[in-house]
Amino acid sequence: MKFVKRLSVRQILVPLLSVVMVGYFTYHIFQGERGIISYLRLQQKFAADEKVRNDLQVTREQIEKRVYLLRPQSLDIDLLEERARDVLNFAHPNEIVIYDSNVGKPRTKGSEK
Repeated sequence: MKFVKRLSVRQILVPLLSVVMVGYFTYHIFQGERGIISYLRLQQKFAADEKVRNDLQVTREQIEKRVYLLRPQSLDIDLLEERARDVLNFAHPNEIVIYDSNVGKPRTKGSEK
C-alpha cells in the first residue's frame, strides 16, 4: 500500500510566507530608505560636503586675514591703498595698470605655478 500524504494549506503557506518575509526584509536592507545603499550614498555626500566645508573654511580664513589688515588697530597701508585704487578705479597718470582677475582669489591645487 502506497502511503500518500496530502499537504495541508498550513504546510504550504507557512514556508511560503516565511520565504516572502525574508525576501521583503532582505530587499529593504539593501534598497530601502535606510538601507545599506542609502547609507553608502549618504557617506559619499558627507565626504563631498566635508571637502566643501574645508575649502570654505580656508577661504574664510584668508578673507579674515585681509579684513584684519584693514582694521584701525592693524592697518596695512599697502593693502588699504590697493583696495582704494581697486574700489575707486584710481591710478596715477604715470602708472601702468594690469588687471588680473585671479588677484585676491584663493589658490586651488591646480592653479599653483
